[in-house]
Amino acid sequence: MLDYFNVAKSIWTIVYDLTDIKPKINKKHIKNKLGYFYYVNDTTLNIWEYKLSSSLDGEKQLQVIEIYSGDKLDLTIKEIIYNICNRAIGHRPIIEMINKQLLPINETLLPIFKRKLQTFII
Repeated sequence: MLDYFNVAKSIWTIVYDLTDIKPKINKKHIKNKLGYFYYVNDTTLNIWEYKLSSSLDGEKQLQVIEIYSGDKLDLTIKEIIYNICNRAIGHRPIIEMINKQLLPINETLLPIFKRKLQTFII
């Protein structure tokens, strides 16, 4: 059982290290506790809204809501967030998550994106 855990942890570490964060819009507000991040693969665009909050014991928690999953359109990310998702942008940062591996989003990439983003904005 311990060997299985070590193999899984090694794979997770490799995928984590291959994931990059690239602030795109409102870079000077990157420490804002509200914002958006997105991931584009060959066929699909996924956009999430995030909120960083503190629990009663002071632990930071990153909550995410998927606001768009679909075709890449002939619009910018900012236009999709504002026009299609009906979300305000204001000073909220928009961050691109980059990972060239073809991996499941919800089961693998999203938890890594959340961890990477939380580490980046704290």
